[in-house]
Amino acid sequence: MEMTAAKLRELCRKDGLYSTPALNDRLYLHYKGFVGIAALEAYTGLKVLWLEGNGLRKIEGLGAATELTTLYLHENCIEVMEGLEGLTKLDTLNLSKNMVRRVAGLGDAGALRTLILSHNYLASAEGGGGGGGGPGAPPAGPAEKQAGRPAFGGPAGGPPRTGGAVPERHPGGKTPPFLPQDDHGPLPPPHLPG
Repeated sequence: MEMTAAKLRELCRKDGLYSTPALNDRLYLHYKGFVGIAALEAYTGLKVLWLEGNGLRKIEGLGAATELTTLYLHENCIEVMEGLEGLTKLDTLNLSKNMVRRVAGLGDAGALRTLILSHNYLASAEGGGGGGGGPGAPPAGPAEKQAGRPAFGGPAGGPPRTGGAVPERHPGGKTPPFLPQDDHGPLPPPHLPG
């Protein structure tokens, strides 16, 4: 589904938000089937944006959201962490359960305190991002510092991959938009007892 100004107005009306885009400090755009981020230019007052559970492949269209502090992008199909330029107030970014292989573009994210990249395909961080310790890197949180895990996600000593059983249905009754993969493509569906 395409993210349009008309669709955003409809969702704001449905969620009891303001009809004037700039007055909204939050948008609930999760589990809507969006394939791209667009038409957010008028939403200049956004502080929290829920975009999880869509089919997003790229982080884009957030340039006008300069007040954004929290961005939920987990459970999408994003491969590169980029498109965050100008989000200087971003404090929390959740990109877990995507297909991120490369971390870049965190130079403007000086306020970033929480970066969640679990269940991705990271083997390293570049460009000073992802908690890899480079210039401008956010500090690793307590969970990332434990058990020898690198701050950017997966297990130490090898490339991460999503493992374990993946439920056929998401807890909210939605089918997860992500497919667990390894370097050879999609993994077979897990055998679930019952």
